[in-house]
Amino acid sequence: MAKFYNQNIYSENLLETRAFRSENLYITDATGYLTSSAPYFITLDGTNRSVNLPDATSLSKGHQYYIANTTGNLGYLNTSDGTALISLGASSRSHLFLKDNTSSKGSWIYESSAASALASYSIFGQYNANASSGRYLQIYLNEDTNSAPYIIVAPLAIVALSLGCFAASTGTVGVFKTTDLVNPIASISVSNQTANTIDNIYAILIKNDQIALRVTSGTISKPYLTVYMAGI
Repeated sequence: MAKFYNQNIYSENLLETRAFRSENLYITDATGYLTSSAPYFITLDGTNRSVNLPDATSLSKGHQYYIANTTGNLGYLNTSDGTALISLGASSRSHLFLKDNTSSKGSWIYESSAASALASYSIFGQYNANASSGRYLQIYLNEDTNSAPYIIVAPLAIVALSLGCFAASTGTVGVFKTTDLVNPIASISVSNQTANTIDNIYAILIKNDQIALRVTSGTISKPYLTVYMAGI
């Protein structure tokens, strides 16, 4: 097959195509580092969990990448210096455009599909008093979540948690499936704090799973927990 290479092609009229195929770069290392020669299509595979984008000064404005996460775990896209840019859930994808290339980090515009740390919706649990280890929080008024759990209606992933309290406290709150009230599927702590957040989570839930929230250590002043979830 004949091949044609040209660094830049400009057209002053309409270009049409029946199909388009891009070279695909598979990244299987724990952390991948892209260079300006990386192709448009990037696949996170194997044990890969993180990718650093190229030095933006080596790219032109409008440079694009389409990145797909096939690892089955939460993945991360970072700027060239490792600063977090986007979190990608399993089987999710992101399309990125370089807006500004005057710094190595650059300024990127992006859109994502499927699960990411930007959750589809959230649920809220709280307890209106000091809550010590063993205390279940409440989603429904005056009903502890071990007896009135939240019921999942479609496949989801917990992607982030936030925990607040009315006074600086030290303790941990766990998220449990009611089928296993011993081992939390996600948890968050405060250490002499009034608030904390985490987003490095990808805990899968399926239809009819039931969720309970419980303080697992310490004592927390009037805790309020938000569980952020995204579709998968």
